[in-house]
Amino acid sequence: MLLTKACQYAILAVLFLAPLPRDTSVFQREIAVNDEFVDSVVEAITKVARKDGDKGRGKIFILPIEECIRIRTGETGEVAIG
Repeated sequence: MLLTKACQYAILAVLFLAPLPRDTSVFQREIAVNDEFVDSVVEAITKVARKDGDKGRGKIFILPIEECIRIRTGETGEVAIG
């Protein structure tokens, strides 16, 4: 199988929902996006998650995706992510 150029990214957001580490609930979401949406998705996550005065709200990891394959159609790459 030939892999297309990596232009898709997985954004993994790990957010802490309570102010104290011992009472913390963890909320985790993985989102696959094409390159042109990375900045807007990160901006949306930080806008919602950031609270004034809070410390340690979480982390956002951006990871390259080597390939994406839509099972139903066999489409690959950016088209498969949508």
